[in-house]
Amino acid sequence: MGKILVIGAAFVDVLVHVPKLPQTGDDVTGNLQGYRVGGSAFNVYGAIRYAQSPVDLFVPVGQGQYANQVRETLNKNQISQRLSVTDADNGWDVAFVEPNGERSFLTINGVEQLWQPKWFDNIMLTDYDYFYVSGYELENETTGSVILDALSRRRPDATVLFDTSPRISFLSERTRQHLFDTNVLIHCNETELNYLVPGPQSLPKKTDGVV
Repeated sequence: MGKILVIGAAFVDVLVHVPKLPQTGDDVTGNLQGYRVGGSAFNVYGAIRYAQSPVDLFVPVGQGQYANQVRETLNKNQISQRLSVTDADNGWDVAFVEPNGERSFLTINGVEQLWQPKWFDNIMLTDYDYFYVSGYELENETTGSVILDALSRRRPDATVLFDTSPRISFLSERTRQHLFDTNVLIHCNETELNYLVPGPQSLPKKTDGVV
């Protein structure tokens, strides 16, 4: 496999075990399990790195208590910080874990939803054969446009790997159409696929490069 650039976010996960998810008006006691740096991009990067494939991580690291945790984790794992910014703190979430292992998230967005065109001046896009991007970063139409506009300047033979994420229903129609481009591979489950192409129809194809 060629060289990969993983674009997205590094979050801080606050892990809490709960006997059940609270309903309106409930008061549920949980057990704090700790703080972990996560996020789709960070986790995907780790998996690719573990497989010993050539990969770089391109996530904004901002200013604040959660950004400091992200920065510390990157340094500890000798991961290059290719995008240090001062626009905001990094995002974080509370991950509620039920006894059956099911997880539910309450997310507080941060700097990862503030992508700007100038951030891509920090990276040479033509160096990469594949680009990973998640639906989490594309649900904000402004942010999504910045990322997808930048990726349109990749090499013609380079492929975008799009991970829809559970937030696929929040993508605008404009963003979805932008994704149906040449050399785009879409990874999703059946539920997420129904949001992309509802009903008995095929994916809209501009070229044979779309899957």
